[in-house]
Amino acid sequence: WQSTDTLDVLLVSHYYTSDDNCYSFAFRELDPKAKWSGIAPVAQINSRSLINQSDKNTDPEIDVEPRSEADNSGTSLKVSWAIGDVELTSISSYNNWENEVLADIDFSPVPVLSFNPLIPLTGGVVSGYRIDNDFFTQELRLSSSKGDGIDYLVGLYYGDSETDQRGARNFTPVEYATNVGNKTKAVFGELSWSVSEDTRLTLGGRYNHEEIAVDYANKVKDKIYQARESEGVWLGKLALHHSLNDDTMLYASAATGYKG
Repeated sequence: WQSTDTLDVLLVSHYYTSDDNCYSFAFRELDPKAKWSGIAPVAQINSRSLINQSDKNTDPEIDVEPRSEADNSGTSLKVSWAIGDVELTSISSYNNWENEVLADIDFSPVPVLSFNPLIPLTGGVVSGYRIDNDFFTQELRLSSSKGDGIDYLVGLYYGDSETDQRGARNFTPVEYATNVGNKTKAVFGELSWSVSEDTRLTLGGRYNHEEIAVDYANKVKDKIYQARESEGVWLGKLALHHSLNDDTMLYASAATGYKG
């Protein structure tokens, strides 16, 4: 939407959902003397697994139907405002992703837990988890109009991500809940100088500060673990391009990177 000659607004939204029957295991190679978790002979709980062994075997070995459900939605808003010889740009975005998974992880189409009278459980070994992630970002940029001399761009960035995950397994009981938070703040800039009609030098820099917080709760042992970490780093970029003619350009660049 272009409300005026100097103001542009772009709004984008998306939504995606899936409901799948996945995932499951198939045997490619198996020792006929193997025992599931040292308890039940595989040949006894799943004789078919000894027959179907091959690199092309895709037969699932389950007694509980697997499930994977996912939803992803988000919105972004970009506003550009031309103010004289400069342009102010704001980019805001929000995204949410949810995923729920249930899986049979005992490699057998029969209730393997029933084979050992010492285990107070019946049925198969089932594991499941649910993830919920929210991610928000905001960026502000101020840039000069493209000219023949010196062009510049300066900006600020903020990102905030939070992920909650809960999971459980019935055999060798596991039940947990985690929360992971990640906040990023940055200031950046870039200066481009036309040394001559055919040569342009670009210098860029960015300071990035990141904070990470992790909380993990073991529901079975009733214990909570926490960790906090933060780090700041300077990043740089130097580039040179030179046009030999209308069809050929020489380009060299050096930059530092960062992986949090």
